[in-house]
Amino acid sequence: MDHDPNILYQELQAEINKKIHGFTNCQAFTSACGRAMERHLTLLEKYKRMTTQWLNGLNIPTKDEFAVISVRTVNLIETVDSMDDAVYSTNTAHHHASSQLREVRYSWEELRSILKVEVKDMKLNNLQTLQAELNELKLLFQIEDKGE
Repeated sequence: MDHDPNILYQELQAEINKKIHGFTNCQAFTSACGRAMERHLTLLEKYKRMTTQWLNGLNIPTKDEFAVISVRTVNLIETVDSMDDAVYSTNTAHHHASSQLREVRYSWEELRSILKVEVKDMKLNNLQTLQAELNELKLLFQIEDKGE
């Protein structure tokens, strides 16, 4: 009763571990485990082939086909996201260009109205200048007619 039950348990565990280590730490055990693992893998390959054949016969996709579809789906989602970003950027650029075009049109209309006034003034001034020159010519001819 003086002994701690945990110490007794730990000693028992250490003793069992030594026995297990003694049985498993040999070439025969390692070879047997290797053969068992190879048989297990061979059996898994057979099950996978049979399952694939069964699924193909029922026209049901296999796990590998689902993986391919998943990868394609992710790639397509990335492509759609990229296109969405490009459309957004293009839309933003279009709105910016449209606002600049409106500003240019507004400026052009202002300039056009100013130029219309200028052209009208120039025509009026030209007409007045021509009229003045004609009047001067008339006076000149009148003076010459009187002098003759």
